[in-house]
Amino acid sequence: MRQRFVRSCAVASLLCLACNGIIAADGERSPAVDKSQRQFNTGMVMVVQHGAKPSNELFERTTGIRKQWIEYFSITTGRRASMTANPN
Repeated sequence: MRQRFVRSCAVASLLCLACNGIIAADGERSPAVDKSQRQFNTGMVMVVQHGAKPSNELFERTTGIRKQWIEYFSITTGRRASMTANPN
């Protein structure tokens, strides 16, 4: 049976927001920027079949993802925070 794909459209309107308006609605940031967490740690999980060991390829790919994630996090936080993902 062939599937039919239907195109859908979204309609949106422009809404201008100012920081002061957001702060007025939600309150001040907590914790303050100078007291916020700067170091984070991520866990990576490799899933294999029961009783199997991860292949070298899976380990290498997971290592690549880990390294890229750490770099991406650093860039997107303006290098104000750091991420670790230390394998055990």
